[in-house]
Amino acid sequence: MWKNKINGKRYIGSSANLNRRFSEYFNVNYLFKNKSMSICCALLKHGYENFSLTIIEYCEISELLTKEKYFLAERKLLTPEYNIAQDPTAPMSGRTHSEESKTIMSEAKKPVG
Repeated sequence: MWKNKINGKRYIGSSANLNRRFSEYFNVNYLFKNKSMSICCALLKHGYENFSLTIIEYCEISELLTKEKYFLAERKLLTPEYNIAQDPTAPMSGRTHSEESKTIMSEAKKPVG
């Protein structure tokens, strides 16, 4: 869990490979490429020194999404404001596409010719 020391906002995530995940989040290029993720924008804006990182629980890989969902939705104690989707098994939950994005996706699916 990332916690912003300035405003108290949190982000909860999970990973089957912590080494890879840490390598991503501690890489500024990754943050710039993933600015659609609130946590990436926050890390860029406030800097790493203004965040704490806590491993809440280690678990089996098969339990990752269940545990993440538990800490996101069912406990509601941690209030992860940087998480857009409240259900890790449905990552588009809570998100909507703009009309422009819908048009672009629709056009991309049409056959050429």
